[in-house]
Amino acid sequence: MVDEDLGMETGDEEEEMDSKEKLLIFTCGSETYVPHQIGFKRMKPRSFQERLELGPSLAERIKLVEQKKQRRAEGFVRPGYGNYDRVAHLFDKYDAMLDLKGHIIGMALSPDHRYLYVNCRSWPIDAIISDPMNPPPIAQEIDIHIIDLLTLT
Repeated sequence: MVDEDLGMETGDEEEEMDSKEKLLIFTCGSETYVPHQIGFKRMKPRSFQERLELGPSLAERIKLVEQKKQRRAEGFVRPGYGNYDRVAHLFDKYDAMLDLKGHIIGMALSPDHRYLYVNCRSWPIDAIISDPMNPPPIAQEIDIHIIDLLTLT
């Protein structure tokens, strides 16, 4: 579902976060290399082994490399990471994405961690991005957006 006011994709149902879950907040850009979107992903708590295994020895690793070469020679094809559709199932999906339609220049959490403050220099309203390496001009003014992290609005 897409929130038309914010251009944000959200889940159909609202869920309460477990107190041990973390919220990963990141910037990205799908239309240009300039960060203009904020992504949100809930991170489940993980427990790690107390003791790490050393892994294979050098001789074992060399043997594994030789086995991979042999499998490739026999026609085994690795997934091509250049083709996202073929490997998309291997990656986590974000929970929500907010497009601010401008260059994000800073973010900070409120002292109680409920709100995210975002500084942004907006693009012109009718901006068309035809080249990802050539983003639209930005405003001289800096806008501040306040995002409620409980509702993502």
